[in-house]
Amino acid sequence: MRSVEHDWLRRMLWGCTFDDFLNPPGWGIAESRKGISLASCFSANIKLNLPIISANMDTITGTRMAVAIAKEGGIGVIHRYLGIDDQSEKVKEVKREENFIIVEPYCISPSVSVSEARNFMEKNKVGGLVVIDENDRLLGVLSKRDIRFCSGSELVESRMTASTKLITAKISDTSLAYARSLMDVR
Repeated sequence: MRSVEHDWLRRMLWGCTFDDFLNPPGWGIAESRKGISLASCFSANIKLNLPIISANMDTITGTRMAVAIAKEGGIGVIHRYLGIDDQSEKVKEVKREENFIIVEPYCISPSVSVSEARNFMEKNKVGGLVVIDENDRLLGVLSKRDIRFCSGSELVESRMTASTKLITAKISDTSLAYARSLMDVR
């Protein structure tokens, strides 16, 4: 009978398979799967909740993949063959998607045509725009749903949801629990 040390040496020299790492029940030190952490470090300053990293290849990691991996606790590395401006734009898209509260939403004037608003939404990959006046006061919100079946010649002000119909709160004194309770209006 061979010793355990001899088996590990043989495996390190010849390679391992999935079955080589299967521990028999009772050999582990964890009491349950809930007590196991998969957290690891990507670098000295970046910690991951899940040790999954998508490759920095144009066919692998774009904005959608980076967002999906980040939501699971990993990291998506934007591919290296983009120019610096394009790379920073991709990172901005990913970071914007990760925000629970969008501090600087995309805004539009009420006098803009629906076709211009639709193009602006597609360009920035968003589903809604905040409608403001020349003094940056909130007038309403325009979503893709508001303009789904309308012609492009109409103005934003005729299709937007007016601010009087919106539920709003100041960001400075609103907790997540309070914001959640506001959204649970029936």
